[in-house]
Amino acid sequence: MNAQNKASAASSSASSAPTTEPVPCQKCAAGSHHKDEVRAAGSEPTEEPEAWVEVAVTDETGAPLPNVRCEITDSAGKVLVGSSNDDGVVRFAGLAPGQVTAKVLGPASSG
Repeated sequence: MNAQNKASAASSSASSAPTTEPVPCQKCAAGSHHKDEVRAAGSEPTEEPEAWVEVAVTDETGAPLPNVRCEITDSAGKVLVGSSNDDGVVRFAGLAPGQVTAKVLGPASSG
């Protein structure tokens, strides 16, 4: 191999070397936020992370509606029922990651 071929081979192998530039997180770039997991190399998480969702219950004018029963079904089929607080918000936690289905069931019982 002559000197010109050696230089060409060296430059082509250098261009295929891994980059040290930081790569932006695709979730953050898309406007989604997440919590990173830290674990030992080669270990698997023992369970999937849990998700939560807040539902705001309002009337036609946007005013919050307290004491309204709501139901959430998560992507695993788990059903949770809760009532909105004084701000018209009900928070459901412990959900499987993914899409949820929400239903308004009506006023919470007073007794």
